[in-house]
Amino acid sequence: MGDSAAEKNVRKILDHSEFTYENKRYKIITNEKPKPEPKTDFYILAKNLSDNSEKEFKISYKKIKHSFVENKIKPH
Repeated sequence: MGDSAAEKNVRKILDHSEFTYENKRYKIITNEKPKPEPKTDFYILAKNLSDNSEKEFKISYKKIKHSFVENKIKPH
């Protein structure tokens, strides 16, 4: 599980800032922790500044010392 203090700090840093993704400029319009608690740690809804379309970004965060845990692993 992620570090909730770190998640809050990152959300505060991102706030409603602007960023570039795939050579397109976006402005964050929603920056929150999804509910109920999913794998996603950051849910960002951003507006494309050139055409006003919206794009969702779902980001999972893990501490370096924690390994990735795969769901529904089957034995081989």
